[in-house]
Amino acid sequence: SPRINSGDKICIRRVEIEDIIFGEIYAIVTRNDMRTVKWVTRSPEKGMIRLIPENKDPRYGDYQDIAKTDILFIYKVVGAIRSF
Repeated sequence: SPRINSGDKICIRRVEIEDIIFGEIYAIVTRNDMRTVKWVTRSPEKGMIRLIPENKDPRYGDYQDIAKTDILFIYKVVGAIRSF
C-alpha cells in the first residue's frame, strides 16, 4: 500500500537540488506548475532526475525524468499524517 495516500497531510522541509538524497521521497514544484510527491532517483541523462511514483497503477507510468533546471522548489518529505 502507498506510504502517502490522497488526502494525507505531509510534513516537508525545503532543500536545495544539490542536497537531495537519491532514493528518498520529495515534494517538487516545477516551472510549468507541476506539483508532485515522488521517489527521486538518478537519471541516466545528465542534468536530469528520475521521479518514481509510489502508486504502481499503470496509468501513472513507471517513471518520469525531469530536468533539474525545471525545478522551482524541492522539499524533503519528513513525515505524513493519515487522514481518516
